[in-house]
Amino acid sequence: MRSIICFILLILIGCSCINSQAGFIFYDAHSERYHSSTAGINAKNEFGLEREPKIVVVATSSKDNPKYKEQMKIIYNVSAEEMQYLYIIANSQEEDRSGYYTSMSTSKKFLDGDIFKVLIYDERGGIIAQSKEIFSESSLEHHLSKSSSRR
Repeated sequence: MRSIICFILLILIGCSCINSQAGFIFYDAHSERYHSSTAGINAKNEFGLEREPKIVVVATSSKDNPKYKEQMKIIYNVSAEEMQYLYIIANSQEEDRSGYYTSMSTSKKFLDGDIFKVLIYDERGGIIAQSKEIFSESSLEHHLSKSSSRR
């Protein structure tokens, strides 16, 4: 019985690792396609960055959502160049093609029934932090300055 429980736990742990590493597809203003697990190394090489950028996803069901508006103000105050991160808009009502964005179907998966969520990914596409609440400027900077545990 004990070995069966251990086997089931190993399967569950393995499945959760696969799912967390699956990543997602996003696009830029020119409709170029990227994958979250390789975007960091590609951006580092393409733009000659010091390190691979992290990814911040701001998911919303509406651009009129007050949490979304406030989070975007904070995003604009935290220098993407200095902190070396990409931010991606995941809007389930429309695709904002002015920067990095996801499809509406991917946005719905991020939201998973919620109306607002922020996710921060490390350089390899693993989730560092996520919240249904706004990340303050200091909290966002704290998560972005963490070094990746997977090198």
